[in-house]
This record gives sequence, structure tokens and C-alpha cells, in this order.
Amino acid sequence: MPARQTDDELDELVKLFNRMLEKNEMLIRGMRDALDNVAHDLRTPWRGCAAPPKPPLQTSDDQEACREALADTMEESERALTMLKTLMDISEAETGTMRLDLTAIALPDLVRDVIDLYQIVG
Repeated sequence: MPARQTDDELDELVKLFNRMLEKNEMLIRGMRDALDNVAHDLRTPWRGCAAPPKPPLQTSDDQEACREALADTMEESERALTMLKTLMDISEAETGTMRLDLTAIALPDLVRDVIDLYQIVG
């Protein structure tokens, strides 16, 4: 919306409105980019699961090759499921419908566990 450059209240309102529209456009662009990334990331595991069996598997009685193919398919399915669960968690967190399971923990035990974990890595 064009501002009139009068520096009055109406002009200030127009400027605020335009800034709000710009922020909305940025958010929508970000959501589209994120959705494109998710679609790309989900396409990869599903291609492996939905693809027809590789030619050697169609004619082979090699049980090891069949096991490997099945393991690969299961791994790709698990990756896709993990991505979908993460998306659902993000959606629930953003809408405020996620229910948190609050439990009391012993903080000294937790700190000790973290120190032990990073001593191994470090």
C-alpha cells in the first residue's frame, strides 16, 4: 500500500501495515522453502521403498541379497517415518497442542550422566 509521506497517523499506520505484509510474505516464503525441503527429503526414502526390486533380486535365490534389500527398505521406511513424526511434533508445538510429559528428575544424576557421556567423546 503506498504511503503518502505526510508523517501523520494514517501514514504511520500504512507503514506499519506494509511492514506486517512484508513479514507475512517472508514467513510464507520460508514455509514454502521448508515444505520443498521436506518433500525432497521424503522422496528419497520412498523411492527406495517403492521402486521395483533390483533385477538380481527378481531372479536370485540368494537369501543374503534378499535380506540386504529388505534391510535397506526397512531403513529407508524408518527414515521417512522419523521425518514425519518430527513434522508432526513441530506442528503440535507450533499450535500449542503438544502435551509435555513433565517429570521430576534428579539434576545431579543428569549432570553426571552428561559429563560421563562427553568424557568418552572428548
